[in-house]
Amino acid sequence: MWGRTREELLGENLWEVFPQEVDSESYRQIRRAMEEGVTTEFEAYLPALDAWVAGRAYPSREGLSVYFRDMTERKRAEESLRRVTEAERKRIARDLHDGPLQDFSYTAAAIGMIMLRSEDTDLDERLQAALDAVRRGAQGLREVVNDLRIEDEQDRPFTEMVESVVRRNRTMARNAQISLEVGEKVPAPLGETGTQVSRIIQEALTNARRHSGAKRI
Repeated sequence: MWGRTREELLGENLWEVFPQEVDSESYRQIRRAMEEGVTTEFEAYLPALDAWVAGRAYPSREGLSVYFRDMTERKRAEESLRRVTEAERKRIARDLHDGPLQDFSYTAAAIGMIMLRSEDTDLDERLQAALDAVRRGAQGLREVVNDLRIEDEQDRPFTEMVESVVRRNRTMARNAQISLEVGEKVPAPLGETGTQVSRIIQEALTNARRHSGAKRI
């Protein structure tokens, strides 16, 4: 697995043989097991091997035992599934935007035109109820499309992702003021983690808009 024979590694310092692994997740967890005397587990990408491994470090009075398991194929399968899922999200968002959402908009406009021409008060009330329902449906569908499109921004800096989420929510929060302040130490690139955090922020904003009655968020 390590591309070395048993004889080449016995008696050597692992980090001198593989200096590129210093400060990696595996390095930190092995050091922690050694210094704190606790069992640690980790998953890490090892540049020296161009592979993903799952590791477990066991401290003892005699020293430290570390077990590695190659999980490259599993990681590749997960990455492949993630790409397929992202592509499907984008397709669904596009189809919803170009299909049902446009139908909602057309229906709302058509009902509005009928109400303008109508002189029947009872009919106008029923049409207004239908129009309100169509608008609620369109708003709900628009939020679903916005949620799905968070995936499109995964490669952007994290602060830009959050700013985009806030901008979209401002357009939907007619009765609330949404402000955003970003701290100095917020990390920039977060990748998939940034996407998940953005979803948490989106959910919080959705709850605030729909259920809190807040005027300032």
